[in-house]
Amino acid sequence: MPLTKPRVALLAFVLSLLMLGSTSLYVYWVVQRQLSLEGRSLCSTSALRVDVTPATAVRLVHEIGGDARAFVDLDDFGIVRAFVAAHPESFDYPHPLGSQTKPLAAHSAVAGNRVGATTIGGSQFVLFGFERFSLVGRLGMGSESLLDRSVLIADEEVFARSGVGGTVVIDGARAVRRLREIAPDVRVAPMAAGASDRTNVDVISPVLIRLGVVGEFLGSVVAGAPMARFVAPWVRSCIVLGVSWRRVLLQVVGTLLMCCLAALAVVLLPVMRVSGRDVAALAPALAVCMVFAASFCVSSKAALPW
Repeated sequence: MPLTKPRVALLAFVLSLLMLGSTSLYVYWVVQRQLSLEGRSLCSTSALRVDVTPATAVRLVHEIGGDARAFVDLDDFGIVRAFVAAHPESFDYPHPLGSQTKPLAAHSAVAGNRVGATTIGGSQFVLFGFERFSLVGRLGMGSESLLDRSVLIADEEVFARSGVGGTVVIDGARAVRRLREIAPDVRVAPMAAGASDRTNVDVISPVLIRLGVVGEFLGSVVAGAPMARFVAPWVRSCIVLGVSWRRVLLQVVGTLLMCCLAALAVVLLPVMRVSGRDVAALAPALAVCMVFAASFCVSSKAALPW
């Protein structure tokens, strides 16, 4: 075995710390993004008020594609809104941390904690007018959410026939740029007041996240080099003794893979619990493994015959 048991344990421990750091950074990013959406009534800082009819907005959203989405008020208070998106299932609406959510689909709705639901045949529905919509999740990050009385209905027909009195908002990072290309004559106005309307979530959090990503990358690179020094003497000894380099490679890779799997197992349970079983939360952990393994292999290269 290339490493003694204490060194294998040390390697797994270092990987666990790096993975926990990367997944925690991912969860922090998700929470900050949802807090920003919650504070702006589900709109991002790039959202625009557009001077078009709801039916035209539906057509524009599908022409834009990607992350394009649109909202329109269905009442005079902005509490009940209709929602349409090029890919509604990809809209990560604010929801309680750690809870599992179902994606928005046609003729479905999400509602705040204080909005009553009707149970029919074991399923929950939100009633609006003479129609009912399947309740797929709850809006808001906590019990005292700004969205605890809000209702968001995902239905193109409801959106299109909502009338011309409501404010139509088109959102999405790429959608705003594409809107100007597709419909340059449409009058638009920003939802936010400008720099004075920004909060710590909009200004400080992105900086912290970028610094965290850089720190994780450098940490993975730096940690791989000293760990490789533990293996190099063993590799040289094996080569001197005439052991096949393929066998040496398999043992080194096997040890590294075992440590990665052990570290991933340590990270898996808490991350899945906090993120509501969001599999994407494991992507940063796997990225850390790849960077660490690359650093490990490059640092060991001098001792290997290839």
